[in-house]
Amino acid sequence: MVEDVRTLETGGVVDRRTLFLGLVDVALVAGLVLVGFLNHGGNPVDAPLDALETMTPFVIGWLVVVPLADIYAPRALSSSTTAARVTALAWLAAVNVGLLLRSSPAFEGGVTWPFNLVMTGTGLVVLLTWRIGYAATVGD
Repeated sequence: MVEDVRTLETGGVVDRRTLFLGLVDVALVAGLVLVGFLNHGGNPVDAPLDALETMTPFVIGWLVVVPLADIYAPRALSSSTTAARVTALAWLAAVNVGLLLRSSPAFEGGVTWPFNLVMTGTGLVVLLTWRIGYAATVGD
């Protein structure tokens, strides 16, 4: 039985599965960016704010897009094919929001063409693997 978690909004309720999916999704997006940060010589222990600033645009992008894509609706996990389609569309939109933010004056570092390709492709692989696997194992 899925238990509900009351939100701070006007009586809204989020079930535990949605909360779990959301936490894993955000952790994967943040983790993906953190791996890139480490690969480019960053150290999140020595420079935690730099690591956070690197992750923030993409986490914001994900959080902005997923409600619009309705990625946490039960139908989004009704099959592996549906999970793949919804997740791919959500990530393609979210990574673009993240890239726009990352290239803005609000964040240091900017972006180059290879970075766009790596973020888009790697994010697709990571999120699709997770979401398709989840839908195949636990889906409705």
